[in-house]
Order: sequence, then C-alpha cells, then structure tokens
Amino acid sequence: MNALHAIAILLSGLCFAGLSWAALRCAEKAAGAYGAGTAAATARGLEDIFLFVPPHRVAEMAAIMAAVSGVLVFLAAGGVAGSPMAI
Repeated sequence: MNALHAIAILLSGLCFAGLSWAALRCAEKAAGAYGAGTAAATARGLEDIFLFVPPHRVAEMAAIMAAVSGVLVFLAAGGVAGSPMAI
C-alpha cells in the first residue's frame, strides 16, 4: 500500500505540473496577443498628445506598473504574516 500511495502522489504531481504548464502557455499566448493590440492602440493615442512612445515600451511600462501596484497592495494589506506592521 505504501508503494501504491507513493505512485499516486507522483502521478498527481505530474498531472498538476502538466496542467499548470498548459495553463501558463495559454495565458502567455493570450497576454501576448492582447498586449500587442492594446499597446499599439495606446501608442497611437499617445501620439495625439505628442508623446511618441513605441508600442513595446507601452507594454513594458504596463507590466512594470502592474508588478509595482501588486507589491504595494500586498504590503498595504499586511504583507507577510507575522510582520509587525504594514506600510
């Protein structure tokens, strides 16, 4: 029974890893397609106010701002459990 239990755990881990990989690949392709279209439209809109920013830079700025805002919200919400205080 112990060997069977170990095999079941191993197969469950492999299934989870495979499904996670497939989900991440799908999300990567969807984010790339969405980002390309949105960045190009945003760059055209910025050109109207004489800010000439390449579309790939718009996508990079959006990714940086998403990461920074995520970290700030995490810290403002209390951060890591057991820490003395938030921001």
